[in-house]
Amino acid sequence: MSGLKSGRTRWHITARVALATIGGYLFANAIALVLVFSLPIDRLHGVVLGTLLTFPIWVGAVMWVFSAERLLPVTCKLLGSSVLMLGASASLYLLEAN
Repeated sequence: MSGLKSGRTRWHITARVALATIGGYLFANAIALVLVFSLPIDRLHGVVLGTLLTFPIWVGAVMWVFSAERLLPVTCKLLGSSVLMLGASASLYLLEAN
């Protein structure tokens, strides 16, 4: 029984590390893109500000992934909000291009 539990724990930790790394990165950069296109400053300063803000956002996402009791709701919320942010940034880009 302990072998099964330790194997399950390894997979849960691996899944959390993967979600925190990839999902947190995607979420932080999606927010940075929204900031770049929505802030009323020039593009260069928006990119710098968005890039600087990705680090604390990513750390917050990592802390959230590892503090949650269940992984599935966190995965759905993190990836769903990333998709929404990417859609918002694409919309803002298209509005700016026109």
